[in-house]
Amino acid sequence: MKQRILVVTVVVTALAGVAHAVSRTDQPANVVFHGVGPAGFKIEGKTSALDVKDDDKTLTIIVPLKDLTTSIALRDKHMREKYLEVEKFPDTRLVVDKGALKIPGEGEAKGTLTLHGKSKELPFKYKAACNPAGVCDVTGNMALNMNDFGIVIPVYLGVTMKPDVTVDTAFQAKK
Repeated sequence: MKQRILVVTVVVTALAGVAHAVSRTDQPANVVFHGVGPAGFKIEGKTSALDVKDDDKTLTIIVPLKDLTTSIALRDKHMREKYLEVEKFPDTRLVVDKGALKIPGEGEAKGTLTLHGKSKELPFKYKAACNPAGVCDVTGNMALNMNDFGIVIPVYLGVTMKPDVTVDTAFQAKK
């Protein structure tokens, strides 16, 4: 479950493909992490919490982890407390050099993902379609490995998650 949250955070951050002065609109974001285990076992975690910070050189996508949910309360509790340690590491951040992005447009770029107190440069894919008013629909996806961020691999009742997680993100921003 923690892996899913991490993936969601990475995906949300990967969607930072909006250039120029950028801010989020009021439209809810959609951040989803996908994790798998043995015998086709799948976990999906979701949150609509996402923020974008722009300092003129970089875009930072921030995903608070406290509201990440898998729709199973006990699994969510374990994910937040045991694996993601949300009290110590309340969010995940993706920092992307604005010069690496084409907005509007689509492509692949790299950003520095910080999760669980560790940072790593990771590639991501993104797409940003903007209307004449400068409102952009942004999507992105990223893959990460929980081991790279010091996250204990979730195990429950003998079912062990794989460390690889994918994150898909969609949000709206105004440039």
